[in-house]
Amino acid sequence: MLTSFSATTMKPSFEYYPTLKENLARHDHIADPLMRLSRCLQEIREEISITHPLPEGEIDDNAQVKYYKDILAPLYGELIFYYKCYRLELKRRHSLTSQEEKIIEDDFKTIQDFFTTQNRFCQYYYSGSTRDDREWYTHRNRGPLPIDPAEFEIPRDINPGCILKGCILAFTKFGDLLRNQLHSPEAHRSLPAVTFMHKDIDIVEEMLGKHASRSISIDGIPATQAQIMDLLQTVYRRKIPNWRQLLQSIRNRKKDNFLYHTQIQRALEKNQDEILDKKPGR
Repeated sequence: MLTSFSATTMKPSFEYYPTLKENLARHDHIADPLMRLSRCLQEIREEISITHPLPEGEIDDNAQVKYYKDILAPLYGELIFYYKCYRLELKRRHSLTSQEEKIIEDDFKTIQDFFTTQNRFCQYYYSGSTRDDREWYTHRNRGPLPIDPAEFEIPRDINPGCILKGCILAFTKFGDLLRNQLHSPEAHRSLPAVTFMHKDIDIVEEMLGKHASRSISIDGIPATQAQIMDLLQTVYRRKIPNWRQLLQSIRNRKKDNFLYHTQIQRALEKNQDEILDKKPGR
């Protein structure tokens, strides 16, 4: 019986995460979300393919637990999370703003159904206990998978406990994304019909001004460019999926890098008497 992993057949768990994070970060510059998420999914699938399935009967319980619980489950958690993000973006791209609330509600229901249906495992996971790890994370576990494996390109013969933990990791992160990153339907209903009279690139330039001046903070921390863009897109009700490309266009300008801000400055100077309620000669 093998009691540990061979260095020639699989990488120890601590080597996965720095490598995977670096590989995923390489695609942050891609403006199109579907292309960026597709590239990230490819990175995760390649990382999973490096691991070698454990032949039944050739490795002891402790090694099986380490493999399915600590090494493979987090990777499948990333795979499930990015698939959920990709499909959400795909649905949002081909839907009306008025349909977004229903899309978000459906995804939340999927998460709620999982935590309700898999209540027994969830209680065990959140307790932090390791007492029943052999029941969940070894070949003894012959239970059904909690999700359709074909939907996420997961092999049907994978350990169910591995996918259960992966789902908890993925759905927890995905639920946070739905709450904090997506445009709130309530915010849409409370905002008046706003029309921004300039181009998309001008919104990106406005973001640059607010970011450079640190005009906006979130939870006491200066907002990132992406966070400011989310706010501006919500206020102006305009989606700008290629805003990073437009940002690069601003950087590539030969002269007058900040055309939009220049226009604002000129308008202020031209109309300052009216704006400041001054009268000529006063």
